[in-house]
Amino acid sequence: MDGMIGRELGPYRIVEQIGVGGMATVYKAYHAVMNRYVAVKVMPEQMSQDEGFRRRFEREAKAVARLEHAHILPVHDYGEMEGRLYLVMRYIDAGTLKDRMAAGPLDLAEVNRIIRQVGRALEYAHGMGVVHRDVKPSNVLVDAQGDCYLCDFGLAKMLEASVQFTATGVGVGTPAYMSPEQGKGEKVDARSDIYSLGVMLYEMVTGQVPYEAETPLAVVLKHITAPLPLPRKVKPDVPEEVERVILRALAKNPDDRFQSMEEMMAALDVAVSGAAVEEVEATRIAVAPPPVMPSPEVERVPAPPPAEPAPVPVRPGLPWKWVAGIGAAVVVIVGLVIALARERGPSTPTPEPLMATPVAQATTPAPTVAPTATPIPPIDTPVRPMPVPPTDTATPTATSAPTNTPIATPTAVPVPPTNTPTPQIIFLRLGCDTTYTVQADRPLEIRYGSWIAIGADLAEQNAQHLTVRLVLDGEPVTGVQQPVVPISAIPCTPPLADAYGVFYVTQVGPLGAGTHVASGTWILDEQVTDGYDANGDGAPELYGPGEVSTHEFTIIAQ
Repeated sequence: MDGMIGRELGPYRIVEQIGVGGMATVYKAYHAVMNRYVAVKVMPEQMSQDEGFRRRFEREAKAVARLEHAHILPVHDYGEMEGRLYLVMRYIDAGTLKDRMAAGPLDLAEVNRIIRQVGRALEYAHGMGVVHRDVKPSNVLVDAQGDCYLCDFGLAKMLEASVQFTATGVGVGTPAYMSPEQGKGEKVDARSDIYSLGVMLYEMVTGQVPYEAETPLAVVLKHITAPLPLPRKVKPDVPEEVERVILRALAKNPDDRFQSMEEMMAALDVAVSGAAVEEVEATRIAVAPPPVMPSPEVERVPAPPPAEPAPVPVRPGLPWKWVAGIGAAVVVIVGLVIALARERGPSTPTPEPLMATPVAQATTPAPTVAPTATPIPPIDTPVRPMPVPPTDTATPTATSAPTNTPIATPTAVPVPPTNTPTPQIIFLRLGCDTTYTVQADRPLEIRYGSWIAIGADLAEQNAQHLTVRLVLDGEPVTGVQQPVVPISAIPCTPPLADAYGVFYVTQVGPLGAGTHVASGTWILDEQVTDGYDANGDGAPELYGPGEVSTHEFTIIAQ
């Protein structure tokens, strides 16, 4: 790509090269009409000359351009100039997650935030029928605010059918982050991206990727056959809960992994929250004051006698004999009240007060027992008041007497699960089952497929004109139509014929128990041929434009 600086690709003037890789070169360019900078990814010239690649490039570019998500780098345009195919994307003047990781370790909260942003982007793309196939830190751009943007959707798929192996000796992708099924050249789905994101998670918490070797092919073989080095062996301070999330994400068998991005993100949320609670608790214990231990009894040393009290001035006109007489009268009245109370006797038992109120006595006070210190319970431990047995010793502090209101024992409050139930997925397709049974208490994801079923190349071209409509219980449902995909993307027994078509994907809440009817209609925006002479009249069959056929399906919720 020498000499590209200063040249124009359509309306975009190349300013500088900002990245280069084995599959494309990225330039910063200026778009005069919109008065903004953009990033232009230019495909290798030899690839642009491959007719099959050119068709796939156009198809994937359209599919990726439909992805509109806060954490997906948007594709603005695509085109061809002087035999070179190019993609135009948003320009972000920032670095990549790879650069951020090289700058220093990330704490768990930051790791969780990054995984959630990238995971949300992948979850959205998977719902649109797009698998990334090359999730890695260098494909995650990070802006000045620390927000992440996943890029290079569809690029691996554009190239994988054009070349069986890259210069590294393995299939298209990055060996350090490649899933076992991708390394073996098998068909991949969303769970392959989950594996790659799991490798990123492993690297962010341990500081290294799980497998390293002298050659890329040896790394791929390790992903396929070698046991996973445990994260806590690499870095002992990795929380056990986080390690469990990594182990499941990096399971060799896709069926043993998380089955959706949402499931993985929810599990990591719980793991990081639990680790944070444990860290706070450990800190609290480390800084808590030691409990107060009972002090041994010591011989009491008599206090020095108090100073002679100053005489209390008596108001003039009130003789001291009157004062003595009033005091004697008070003593007599108190004695009468006590005598009457004893004669009547207690009619109803009265609760023993927790703490007695001191009453002045005329007798000599009993000797005071030396106080003994009581250990103080931790301040965050709920303490239930316990009754104090009656004693003859007056407690120096007065409190109100207890009531007869029972004190409730704290009970555990059930916490609702934070994970949203994973929707059940059913595929509606004429030729497969027409009756489906689902759980009535779980949300549902319905994928209705319509297909052009004759001649792979012709079918793929005709499917570009195909749209579908879905109705559930007589009401139209809102969903998303996915890009053109091969018929092998839908499970069906027996396998269906080779073809291309589209999925119409919608999610609905839990269906009420009973029988529900779904109907799907496929529509063509222009007339197409399937290339097959079904009537034997020497002419291929023609379909469209307009509604072509409607299929009806039964869904039983129980």
